[in-house]
Amino acid sequence: MSNKYINYLKDLYANYSEDRIAVFAAALAYYTAFALAPFLIICTSVVGLVYSHDAAQGQIIDQIRSLVGKDSADLIQTMIVNASKPSSGITAQIVSIILLIIATSGVFGQIQMGLNYIWGVEPKPGRGVWGIIKDRFLSFTIVLGVAFLLLVSLILSVVITFMSDYLSHILPGGDLIAWGLNFAISLAVITLLFAMIFKILPDVELTLRDVIWGAFWTAVLFTIGKTLLGIYLGQSHVANAFGPAGSLIIILIWVYYTAQILFIGAELTKMHVTKHGKKVKPDVDAYVKEEKPHLTNNS
Repeated sequence: MSNKYINYLKDLYANYSEDRIAVFAAALAYYTAFALAPFLIICTSVVGLVYSHDAAQGQIIDQIRSLVGKDSADLIQTMIVNASKPSSGITAQIVSIILLIIATSGVFGQIQMGLNYIWGVEPKPGRGVWGIIKDRFLSFTIVLGVAFLLLVSLILSVVITFMSDYLSHILPGGDLIAWGLNFAISLAVITLLFAMIFKILPDVELTLRDVIWGAFWTAVLFTIGKTLLGIYLGQSHVANAFGPAGSLIIILIWVYYTAQILFIGAELTKMHVTKHGKKVKPDVDAYVKEEKPHLTNNS
């Protein structure tokens, strides 16, 4: 490995430590534990626009089961079912919907806080109610975007499954081709997901071109890491060590790992952008932390 890449990794580790990535990842895992069920309910509702509700929930749980195992997936399914039980009365239903939106957008608010810290920006004080509403709206937009990308991924997976049966009859190695297509599509969807988060959530003016490089490598790290983590969790009997709480611990470990990858990807994106000479430019409602904040007239 050349000195160039060694120095790059050193800089990445220095930024990782300085920007307290482990702390932000731990905080995100904690928030996600409370928001996981509401988030998956929204995803199920969006996917249910194409599939039936039960089929949508089954598809999502199957995806989760492949990541965290049967017991943890069953726990998540129970959380979804319990949180989906209809409330009695219009008022109770409205309150439930509001709480569901707050819970899911709160997670992405936590991600936004971590990304802002990495980029060295902060929201201007005195943004008021409108600023909070704007942040929540952006966070909820990300939630819907994730659900939409999940829907696209599931539809394409179904198409590829049918193609696999067809290709296996007409081409040697047809199954391998179908697997390659499925892997490429999955990587593309995950890249778009990270690109959307990196571009929209931080209070920094960024283009898609700025974030797509970091988003791609974040997706690669996530794809490789989820396989290695799955092997480790399957062989280490972590769940057994914690008894009845084992399934929840597995979920938290997964979220913590994903959060680490997310914030490391943000560091890679920032290093890539600054390396090419682009100066960090905060949004109109934010400021670079080294600078003294000043409010605009419409803040």
